[in-house]
Amino acid sequence: MRRRPNYLFSEGDLRATLESHKEGALKKIAQFDESRLRDNTIEGLEAQLLEEYLVHPLLLDKGSVQKSVNEVQVDVSGDRNRYIRDRSQPFNVGGYEYKCAYRYSGDSLLWKLRPSNWSSVLPVGSIEPDAGGRDGVITFTTQAAGEANPEQMISAIDRELQTTEQYISWQSNQVDSFNRALGDSLIAALKDRFSRIESAAKTGVRVDFLNELRETRL
Repeated sequence: MRRRPNYLFSEGDLRATLESHKEGALKKIAQFDESRLRDNTIEGLEAQLLEEYLVHPLLLDKGSVQKSVNEVQVDVSGDRNRYIRDRSQPFNVGGYEYKCAYRYSGDSLLWKLRPSNWSSVLPVGSIEPDAGGRDGVITFTTQAAGEANPEQMISAIDRELQTTEQYISWQSNQVDSFNRALGDSLIAALKDRFSRIESAAKTGVRVDFLNELRETRL
């Protein structure tokens, strides 16, 4: 059985993921206990939350490229110009493999997420994230059976790189908009929590108790 290409930006929806990410931040604010709120300012808590919840867009370091060419066995079972009796199985012949590896910065999860703007052509590449899920290496690979044509192999990598950069651009626009709006959402939620603390202080009722009561009613 032939191996499925490792398509990028194909395993989830960026908009829905960002919305869920924001809801997680707002839920965390709702769960802050009174002591944490009283011991901090709105601005201080916002800075802490932004450090945790800001999304870091992808960025390729094209100057870091590492290139390699190796002799390999190439599966040509999908080549309709060849006579192959059983195409359901790999049919390998000698050939060459050309790889270009680039360092990238940003949240590695973003490689899986489709932006709102997208095309029918998806780039193919392998991702090796650094520990912690941020930054890493992306590798583009092309193979040629028999005598390799260097120009064709270089062009194949260039096409993957260009398509990837287009998706990163679409995605970054969306991520940047999310990050700009996130601060306002956090400030509004924090002000609401502080306001309820002040109101509760006047009535002598703990905010934590009011939250528990609301959850019970729901």
